[in-house]
Amino acid sequence: MRGLRRGGARALVAELARAVAVIHGAGLVHRDLRPSNVVLTRDGPRIIDFGIARPEYGLTLTEPGVIPATPGYAPPEQVTGRRAGPPADVFALGAVLVFACTARDPSAPGTRRRSTTASSTRNRHSTGCPTGCSGWPGTA
Repeated sequence: MRGLRRGGARALVAELARAVAVIHGAGLVHRDLRPSNVVLTRDGPRIIDFGIARPEYGLTLTEPGVIPATPGYAPPEQVTGRRAGPPADVFALGAVLVFACTARDPSAPGTRRRSTTASSTRNRHSTGCPTGCSGWPGTA
């Protein structure tokens, strides 16, 4: 399986970023943005499954010890059981983009991701971007 080409990935992330902005504009945090919660339609991608969505920085209503998070797509604060705000959805959007470009789950065996918490808490810079990603936000 092959990931999206640069133009398709740019279009996808632009539409998803707009959708996330609308979600946040309504005062919600999706908290479970992942590829299976994105539906591609004729009119563009749609984010679905708001089952664990909460108001911004709202309390998590789950069983003690249960973290509502999808490995590879959840940010460190969510994985460690802390409140997740809008930045959590932005983190997940980045992971969805990685999946879209590589056709590989960020947490799948064989990826370089050691663990959601360990790899996501490091200060990441885009200086190691593969050839062809110049012009993306945050790249040189």
